[in-house]
Amino acid sequence: MFVWRCSASFGPAHPPLRLRGLHPEARYRDEDTGVEWSGATLIGYGLPVPALPDGDCASTLVVLHRTT
Repeated sequence: MFVWRCSASFGPAHPPLRLRGLHPEARYRDEDTGVEWSGATLIGYGLPVPALPDGDCASTLVVLHRTT
């Protein structure tokens, strides 16, 4: 998943990104952090938006692998 911000923002953090097309009973692991999430959590609550570098046009790549 590619996460980006067009311009620097101020105020509250962005709400979690609710993902679609996942299997609710499966588990997914973040390749960089090693954190595992259930599909149901990613669908219902969402994935917390990772910290982005300062400045405009900041971006990051989140790679999730299905583990079960």
